[in-house]
Amino acid sequence: MADEKQPGRQRSKIRGWLPGPLPAAIAYVAENAVRLLLVAVVGVFVARYLGPEDLGFLGFAVSVFAVLIPISTLGMRQVLVREFSVAPDWRPLLVSSLTRQLPSATVVALVAAFVVMAARGFQRDAVLMAIALFPLPILALGDTLRALFESLRNVRRIVIAGLVAAIAASALKLVTIAMELPIWIFALAVSVEAGLVAIGLLWGRLGSGIVSSIRHHYSDSLASSLVSESWPLLVAAIAVTLYMKVDVLMLGLLSSDLETGLYVSAARLSEVWYFIPVAVAAAVRPVLSRIFADGDKTLYTTLTQRFITSSFLVAVLAAFVTVLVAHQVVAILYGADFSEAAPVLQLHVLAAPFVFIGVASSQWFIDNGLAKAVMVRSAVAAAVNIGLNVALIPPYGAVGAAIATLVSQALSGLVFNAFPLATRPLFVLQIRAFKGTWR
Repeated sequence: MADEKQPGRQRSKIRGWLPGPLPAAIAYVAENAVRLLLVAVVGVFVARYLGPEDLGFLGFAVSVFAVLIPISTLGMRQVLVREFSVAPDWRPLLVSSLTRQLPSATVVALVAAFVVMAARGFQRDAVLMAIALFPLPILALGDTLRALFESLRNVRRIVIAGLVAAIAASALKLVTIAMELPIWIFALAVSVEAGLVAIGLLWGRLGSGIVSSIRHHYSDSLASSLVSESWPLLVAAIAVTLYMKVDVLMLGLLSSDLETGLYVSAARLSEVWYFIPVAVAAAVRPVLSRIFADGDKTLYTTLTQRFITSSFLVAVLAAFVTVLVAHQVVAILYGADFSEAAPVLQLHVLAAPFVFIGVASSQWFIDNGLAKAVMVRSAVAAAVNIGLNVALIPPYGAVGAAIATLVSQALSGLVFNAFPLATRPLFVLQIRAFKGTWR
């Protein structure tokens, strides 16, 4: 009789947990959908205005900063999501983490600005581009605030800040096009968006609480503990960013701005889909962490399986549709100058299933204390991606970079998990997702 009642009790417990994350997930998806719609629509006008070569130059500069930005947050985000979810007082965690992150972010800003200027021979446009993007690593610390609000399930603040920032940045880009302003203004729009998000999250009760009580809430031992636990995740975050963004960086170094522009335009269309797993994960991760902390491993595994399977199925559908309509979409949105971006898009979007299940699986590593496994798999994938880019970009340009991205995403999101014994249970869940298993 006990065995017969167990499934019913399990379903009841699942229903009890799901209503919490579902409204938050819907809100996140709505916010990201609107924001990415703005980015996609305005991005078309930006691409047409700049053309492939200038778009490639802009993409290269932004990618230099993007590759280094993970160092700003010291890899703390996922650890903070877990700690914020269970801590009785979030202020010591927030103050201690931001105090350690700020000096790192400043150094990153200086290094990234120098690289952008030096890579283009300190030309005027490169110098202005570097200055416009300089605040970005510091403003990226707003992601730590976002982690707090996710854990507190304060979705409204995150959604409003994100939408206001996206609308303002999009408006600035459109004004730039209408007034035929120089290319570096588009880089400034990236920093403006990050700045508005940070201000929106910091403003009000949270901001005054931090400013008035930094000395009271700062804990050197807590800050050191966060850094100690997070450093493998920092290495992993750098590696992830490398195999996500290094393709544009290496195209800018090993090929031409034209090839870089073709790749950037294709990747933008492919990555439009990526908001789905990221938005849902932001709502689901704190709940999964609480369930794991409560010791209900059966419920935890069931919900993790459902998250991974649903993410995978959505990604397969998105990739299939994109491959079918790639040529038509590129022709309609970008025009004849970007026609060679269609094959790049078809290859690049095939990485979506691996990206989706990778995002859906990321909290499993943290909850199970496997931060170093994340570091190793990400480092291996980054090394493979860089090696493939070096081999494939010179002969194949943007197409070669897309192939390198596909292989590295498959390796990181799925293949690596099959080898270490500690990660094999996750690999089983991921393979079951390929079969459409829900529990």
